[in-house]
Amino acid sequence: MKKILSAAFLACALAGAAGNGFNAYFEPSEINIAPGETYAAELKIEIPSNGYIYANPKGPGTGKASEIVPERHDFITAGEPVYATGIKYTPLGEKEFVYIYKDAVVVGVPLRVAENAPHGLTEISFSLNVLFCDDNSCEPVKRRLTLPVKISAAAQDAPAQAVFKPRFAGSPAAGNFWQAIFFGFAAGFILNFMPCVLPVVSIKVMTFARYSERRGGLLKQGVLFGAGILTAFTVLAALASFAGYSWGGLFQNAYFLKAMTAIVFALALSMLGMFGINALGFAARPLRGRGVNADAFLKGLLATLLATPCSGPLLGGTLAWAMTCSPLIIFAVFTSVGLGMASPYVLLCAFPVLVSKIPKPGAWMSALEFIMGFFLIFTVVYLLSIFPDSGVLPMVEFLAFTAAACYIYGRYGTRERAKKQRIFSLLLACLILAAGYFISFGFDKKAVEISAKQNSFSMERLEFNRQRGIISVVVFTADWCPNCKVVESLALTEKVKEIIKQNGAELIIADITRPFPEAENLLQSLGSRSIPFLAVMPPGDNYGSPFCLRDIYSENDIVSALRAASVN
Repeated sequence: MKKILSAAFLACALAGAAGNGFNAYFEPSEINIAPGETYAAELKIEIPSNGYIYANPKGPGTGKASEIVPERHDFITAGEPVYATGIKYTPLGEKEFVYIYKDAVVVGVPLRVAENAPHGLTEISFSLNVLFCDDNSCEPVKRRLTLPVKISAAAQDAPAQAVFKPRFAGSPAAGNFWQAIFFGFAAGFILNFMPCVLPVVSIKVMTFARYSERRGGLLKQGVLFGAGILTAFTVLAALASFAGYSWGGLFQNAYFLKAMTAIVFALALSMLGMFGINALGFAARPLRGRGVNADAFLKGLLATLLATPCSGPLLGGTLAWAMTCSPLIIFAVFTSVGLGMASPYVLLCAFPVLVSKIPKPGAWMSALEFIMGFFLIFTVVYLLSIFPDSGVLPMVEFLAFTAAACYIYGRYGTRERAKKQRIFSLLLACLILAAGYFISFGFDKKAVEISAKQNSFSMERLEFNRQRGIISVVVFTADWCPNCKVVESLALTEKVKEIIKQNGAELIIADITRPFPEAENLLQSLGSRSIPFLAVMPPGDNYGSPFCLRDIYSENDIVSALRAASVN
């Protein structure tokens, strides 16, 4: 009993010590802001000298990250708090380190007032939860903090909105129409070597090899494949001109993503020899006879749609310039990209001597078909990774129905079957697909949306860093962008992240896997409509002149941009 009382007394004493020496308050104690404006409030936390609180993030060790949670307000929205970088520390007796705050720390709280907010004095409240520790024990400390806010028509504290004049490094941007046409053609040619399209392109080249001895048939194949590519680019140009879609934006649409995943899966099963569908050339092995023309056109269409998540050199700058122009110029530039992508196949088929260099059809072709089939299976796995965790199982379920429908039609819908049998098998396949879609996605509990997984981006956060003198390193990315993953893994290394910390900068992720207007509007303001894209935004007066990297960038590019922002 004596020990219990002693422990209770010690706990109370520690709590009292933490409570008496611990202080948290906003500075200034009242702010003045206009409707529609953003303000970077600062919460100062004073920590007793005999201990520490955990940083946010706290690191891998045991502990509880400090948190400030806003209470709901009708007209004021609080953004994600901007926590300072903590000090690395390994508590006594622990194996893993944590990050901590000692003495004092300032947490940024971005605030935005609604456009329709009434004038007058109001207040917004926050809950502060921290764990105060010394070398012996830890005690939770909670505070409810209130910040008075004066909403008025002319708020002196609110900063002016920035007009961005980005400074680019790396991939050049088009400066006029003819440069855009030239860069667009070159960018389209480079797209053929992106990992997104290689499986479909390889399949089509195998078809060309079958026609190497028939000049007229071979040229027709190349032209139809190119026509499929140009048709897809015409559709993309229309979406960009009239619907505001950016390059790769189709993959933000859940219905499009589901359809593409199912199509690629059907094509993979066909390449692995499970079935062949003559009437649906986009989902069949290389065909002979009447179906081969549809096969060429539809595979060109599919190759282009699969290319849209990829952005190679020259493409970002070219499309960014085109998007500032009239629809007529947008269509012309997109057409030039399509011509660049289609040109190798038309030339290949126009000169049979080039196709003759491909080994004659034989056993090797069947082996290559199997290899391409497995590549497409990996493509399906990649597409599944774009879905949120709750959406993967419904999509896999729908793929099982897709396989069943393809098998039914592939086996009983061939030309060798009677017409009635073909029609019946087609209707049955459609029924299986419709029922499978409803079963997989039709219930609320299985509803699938593409969701951003790692956003730390908000304009309030950037504004706060601007006012506080903190450089913002904004990485625009998406799960459907394979180039982003490659570039980020090679350029955003631990070494670069450490350099960012050492320069007092903050790394901010703008994930546009799903539609994210706030981030996409900034991306467009910075002169780009495609990703990968990285912006290093200086604080203060130079905030409107960020250093930008797009398409392909390296460790050195990021470090150079960071150094330039540090001296500007």
